[in-house]
Amino acid sequence: MIADLRSGERDLLDYLAELEARFAQREPEVLAFVTEDGRFPRLVRQAKALLAQYPDPATRPPLFGLPVGVKDIFHVDGFPTHAGSQLPPDVLAGAEAESVSRLRRAGALILGKTVTTEFAYFGPGPTRNPHNPAHTPGGSSSGSAASVGAG
Repeated sequence: MIADLRSGERDLLDYLAELEARFAQREPEVLAFVTEDGRFPRLVRQAKALLAQYPDPATRPPLFGLPVGVKDIFHVDGFPTHAGSQLPPDVLAGAEAESVSRLRRAGALILGKTVTTEFAYFGPGPTRNPHNPAHTPGGSSSGSAASVGAG
């Protein structure tokens, strides 16, 4: 898929529309992502900016257009960090994680923050196992794991 996005064989905006449909179908049950108003309009704007920055497929970075979920313990510019807790986000504010900055420089699009247990330690979040919603996917990477499992 990533090679097709980079080459332009697969249209990035069409792919995001497909992803939005899948997200709308699965996310209400799985609850893998931290809630965000305007997620897909934001992604479309960012994708258009990426396409404008790299019109020539030969110059596109290695992760061009790849949607990435970031565990909600990492700081991401433009997103509050909750770390699965009830603390106000300003208490946990900080500079964007270098790993996230590198993903962006490589052309990845931040799909959003994924749910984690409180402080990535204990206290499960609302995320459900995508193959059996009566169960939790468990652990601090529950949102990340469930989003992959849900496709």
